[in-house]
Amino acid sequence: MDVEAVILAAGRGERMGELGRRIPKPLLYLPGQYLIDRMLDQLSRAGIARTAVLVGDRRSRVARYVKSSPDIAVLRQHRPPTLCGAIATALAGAADRLLVIHGDNVFSQPFGYFIRAAAGSPAAFLTEAEGSVLAGLYLLSRKLLNSVRDCLACDGLEELKEILISRRVPCATVPLRGWRVNINSPGDYLSAVHRLLDEQQIHSENYAGLPRSSIPSSTTVHEPAWISPGARLARSEIGPYVVVGERAVIEDAILSNAVIYPGSTVKNVPARDVVAVGRRLISLAL
Repeated sequence: MDVEAVILAAGRGERMGELGRRIPKPLLYLPGQYLIDRMLDQLSRAGIARTAVLVGDRRSRVARYVKSSPDIAVLRQHRPPTLCGAIATALAGAADRLLVIHGDNVFSQPFGYFIRAAAGSPAAFLTEAEGSVLAGLYLLSRKLLNSVRDCLACDGLEELKEILISRRVPCATVPLRGWRVNINSPGDYLSAVHRLLDEQQIHSENYAGLPRSSIPSSTTVHEPAWISPGARLARSEIGPYVVVGERAVIEDAILSNAVIYPGSTVKNVPARDVVAVGRRLISLAL
């Protein structure tokens, strides 16, 4: 049968500080899109037709965000609030094979290579070069639901894999292609943004989003940077490593190592290692 997918998005982001209290990790803004939209794009490119998002509360911001798409189901995690509790909830609603993606991971490569390598295996895990299991992307058959339910208290993927192996379940391992960032801290978030900007840097006519010819003469941009075509800039110095979202307003500002959310306003300030949400600057200083 076809592979289905679930994005786990029930975490609270407690190690993200003020940013985590204000913004769920799947809604972290990356160059040109939110993290969850990047995942959905990658799933679509891998040929996944059915995707669910698992949340802790159906009223959560993530649930409200994805409800606008008729092709995405919203699942509420059952107790206990552990990793295996989340996996069991998702597997119970799957028809056969389920690709599980953690909603706080950024992958440079789409997931097609992993799905192809996992074909025919009841369980498959992503690994680093030395063979250790990477949380964030794995595939499980619904036939393993009882095994997952037997270890609901488990909160680590390595524990689950060892239990499956002890029950003689064939477990495939697939080496990671490209890079992956697990966003557990503000530093991890900035690392992911840096990697994406380095990959998307364009040395011709665009700052990834906005044509160079559209930059006002009063504003200087230092690459790498991603600026939405719908942003408004005036008398500012932007970059390096700055992301500016749609409808953002930047005036009389000096920005570096910063993410400006769509619709936000930054005026009359120097700002480094920050995220701007609305009119509020949230420090990401390490």
